[in-house]
Amino acid sequence: MIKVEGATQIYRLQTIFDEANFVIERGERIAVVGRNGAGKTTLLHALAGFTRLKKGTITIDGKRVYHPGAWNNKLSYLPEKFQLYAQLSVEENVQYFADTLRLPKEVVKQSLTHTNMWDHRTKRMTQLSKGMLQRVGLSIALIGEPEWIILDEPTSGLDPFGRKEFLRLLEQIDSERQTLLFTTHHFDEVKQLATHVLYLRDRTVSKMNSVDFLHQFEGSMSICGNG
Repeated sequence: MIKVEGATQIYRLQTIFDEANFVIERGERIAVVGRNGAGKTTLLHALAGFTRLKKGTITIDGKRVYHPGAWNNKLSYLPEKFQLYAQLSVEENVQYFADTLRLPKEVVKQSLTHTNMWDHRTKRMTQLSKGMLQRVGLSIALIGEPEWIILDEPTSGLDPFGRKEFLRLLEQIDSERQTLLFTTHHFDEVKQLATHVLYLRDRTVSKMNSVDFLHQFEGSMSICGNG
């Protein structure tokens, strides 16, 4: 369980969110929603322990998230923009991260098979489409079967076919053992994937049931903005 209490974050003298209080239970699928610049990525960084709060606490199972060992290697994070080794193949890139985590070789095939990239394992990064690159990133995020998976704008820049395929892969994540947090600007992604929503607006963070969120906001172009 992630518990957020009185969380306030300030960046360059601007308050991003103030006195946020919510709980994320294991197995939930959380869509992080808000207008451009609302602080979605900033919130993800705080939840993962990449940055410290100005005020308040965030704990995972009672341990502060930024303390060494708090996550026990059970967290994966895929940023919106990431770089892989262009000179390496798909398989070699995933193998590199598996070796870093001291995972057995078979997890590479398992992860690439899950993301439909095993048949493309010998291709270099320069040979891949945007959608395929994103699936390689997801393959890396899934190795070792992390319990907590955080994805920042995972479908950004994908064409409709690539986005549909990527969402189908996210649907296959084991919700009984894995918790998913992802940022999005698309109501259909909330509808398809999310059990709950973290809604950022006017420096507040509100946790809502996804059904209630969609009932209140779906169709309003002013809520999430474009892109």
